[in-house]
Amino acid sequence: MRESSPFAVIWRRKGIILATVLVFVAATAALSASLQKVYSTSSTLLIALP
Repeated sequence: MRESSPFAVIWRRKGIILATVLVFVAATAALSASLQKVYSTSSTLLIALP
């Protein structure tokens, strides 16, 4: 693999890339856990005799 190829650059920077991904995953998980749960559901069951 050439040193200037995109894959070589990505491979050399894999620690930074992994750390960035982990930071974003952790931030998303923390934000998701801290938000108020907002959801609702409803259903209607109609039964008609034949």
